[in-house]
Amino acid sequence: MAKPADKTEATTDDRRYAAPALEKGLDILELLAVAPAGMTQSQIATSLGRSVAEVYRMLVSLERRGYIARRPPDESYRLTLKLAGLAAEHPPSERLVEAARPVMQRIAHDAQQSVHLAVLDGLEIFILHKVDSPAPIGLHVRLGSRHAVTRTASGRNLCAHAEPAVVDWLLDRLFSPSREVLARAAFEARLAAVRTCGYEFIVDETLQGVTSVSFPLLDREGHALAALTMPFVSSRSEGVSRAEASRILWLGAAEISVALGGTLAAPAWPLGDPEAGGGDAPTRAGT
Repeated sequence: MAKPADKTEATTDDRRYAAPALEKGLDILELLAVAPAGMTQSQIATSLGRSVAEVYRMLVSLERRGYIARRPPDESYRLTLKLAGLAAEHPPSERLVEAARPVMQRIAHDAQQSVHLAVLDGLEIFILHKVDSPAPIGLHVRLGSRHAVTRTASGRNLCAHAEPAVVDWLLDRLFSPSREVLARAAFEARLAAVRTCGYEFIVDETLQGVTSVSFPLLDREGHALAALTMPFVSSRSEGVSRAEASRILWLGAAEISVALGGTLAAPAWPLGDPEAGGGDAPTRAGT
């Protein structure tokens, strides 16, 4: 398991202004950040080379402030979403929205459809930004809302293009190893298909006439920082076809990915169910 960054090469000035208690707290947070399964008090103390008594006081303070929490059955400590909430207010999230906003506005105008930006937050997706359709008819997703990873185009897209360690962590928590073996296998097969095709493409089970198309926004390592998703609403008066709107969405996702340091390859056209190898025949699932 990875350990927090080595602090042994601190300069004289660094040592002069050191805050030992703060350093201990940060060491614990950094350690738990790379331990998604959680760690017990003794494991934390051993990993940091500190006594159990030293670690105990820091754990109590971090738990009281809501940064960590204990989970049964072994009462191991894990990070909560409080750091994620702080990160959402941090400039990196703002830069992501700033890079995406003008492109999303153009996509909504050109495709005459709504488009939203989603990021992973634990076992859910979080709608970070959205632009509503200028057309009289459109599907509107609430800004700041959360949705299940497994039943959304954005969620499966983000999982498919996440770092392998993140995917393993998600799968272990989404599916019971004793009761949901087949469900997990089916979900992994879907992720593999989405990863191969480079997008998710599904028909909504509850809203007739809605097809969700989702592309990842990639960083320089090829991992998804966010998902750009269009819930395409079919209507008799539509001026832009689903195929044309999908191309507009991909062009926008590719443009934003470049701004984020990544490269989004062009998919095989026309788009379709990833598990069928594409083609204009989406599968049925959640929005």
